[in-house]
Amino acid sequence: MQQAIADCKSIAGDDLVIMSDLCVDEYTDHGHCGVVNDDGSIDNDLTLDLYKKLQLHKHTPVLM
Repeated sequence: MQQAIADCKSIAGDDLVIMSDLCVDEYTDHGHCGVVNDDGSIDNDLTLDLYKKLQLHKHTPVLM
């Protein structure tokens, strides 16, 4: 998704506003944000590292 957004922005420039939801709660059966450990707990540190790798240009309160 990040590459697709970058490609669109490089073509359209600042005339295009793109909003995306890159939270990882879609991948859990309980809806909580975060990378799930083998024991079912959320690994907050690993989750924060993942979000840093996403290199968000701007974020919204949904990531809080």
